[in-house]
Amino acid sequence: MRGKAKLISCTYCGRRVPVDKANRIRTTNFRYSDDRTGLNYFGGFDTARCCPSCARHRHVKNLVPMKGRPKRR
Repeated sequence: MRGKAKLISCTYCGRRVPVDKANRIRTTNFRYSDDRTGLNYFGGFDTARCCPSCARHRHVKNLVPMKGRPKRR
């Protein structure tokens, strides 16, 4: 329903946008590697959300799965 969506803040600029208008970005939150000891540690992924203007500036594609997209006419 329009106007009833939860507001979230953009990760980059802090603008408040509805959750259905925001773009999701999958980022790595921590990575560490040491060549001397051979230690490699990968912390995992984090999902960030950004407003449409930041997404355009950073050339972000929306990560909405094909099942959730509206059908074309």
